[in-house]
Amino acid sequence: ARYTFPFVIPLLVVLALVSYLAVRSLTMGNYTSAAFSVARSLAAGMAGDEFAAEMREGARNDYWRDVRKRLERAQDNTRASFIYLMGEPGHNQHRFYAAAYRDRPIGFRMDKGLFPAELQRTFDSGVPLRSRIHPDRFTNPDEESGRFVSTYAPVHDSGGTVVGVVGVDVDVGPACAEANVFGATLLATVLLLAAVVALVMLLVTRRSLGRPLTAISEASRMLAEGDPKIPDLPEPDNEIGLLAHNIRSVARAVDTLVTGVDKLSSRAFSGSDE
Repeated sequence: ARYTFPFVIPLLVVLALVSYLAVRSLTMGNYTSAAFSVARSLAAGMAGDEFAAEMREGARNDYWRDVRKRLERAQDNTRASFIYLMGEPGHNQHRFYAAAYRDRPIGFRMDKGLFPAELQRTFDSGVPLRSRIHPDRFTNPDEESGRFVSTYAPVHDSGGTVVGVVGVDVDVGPACAEANVFGATLLATVLLLAAVVALVMLLVTRRSLGRPLTAISEASRMLAEGDPKIPDLPEPDNEIGLLAHNIRSVARAVDTLVTGVDKLSSRAFSGSDE
């Protein structure tokens, strides 16, 4: 077991890391899936032909107020941070029609570089798309702040042309924080478990090696003093046991040698007496 222990701890750490990444991905996936559903639902409720006409007219009429209320209601009832409806873009700029809780005039323009590239690709492809994590450039165009994911759903007119896009930005910072707490807890648990196992193995090792080494040390001292009558030594199935076996063999050989010398001495003295 002591040979496999050094490999178990890195394996547990790797498993903890994989679990953390999986939980982080799952949590963020839940956030973005909800945002996708909101964007698609709002886009499906927009009459594309009417919206295109109102976008061209640019008046804050009942239609505009109804659209804005729908956006605000959706933002109130979901985790969405920002919800907005964009009209067809210009050459280098995106144009707003309405935004929840943002006083943007109809046709208000912002540089395309302030938005994820997926917004323009949604206009081009006509399919819903989601962005990677990006900072909050929507409300703070000069700051690299926040951790957001944007989802986009197209608004089609009766001819199938994309005339607008509903954007839903969701702050995934809480999702990252949840995953970080889980990862830290899991890693702390793994490290605590490793410490407990290491302590147990240390105690077992000291017990399994301490007694044989003490007995071998005492036997070596006795042999050094010329006493081959050493006590029985424990012989565990490892290098310590092999050493104990060799010391016992040496002790037996010394004892046999001493006994032989004693016999020869006794015979020599007996012959001299005669």
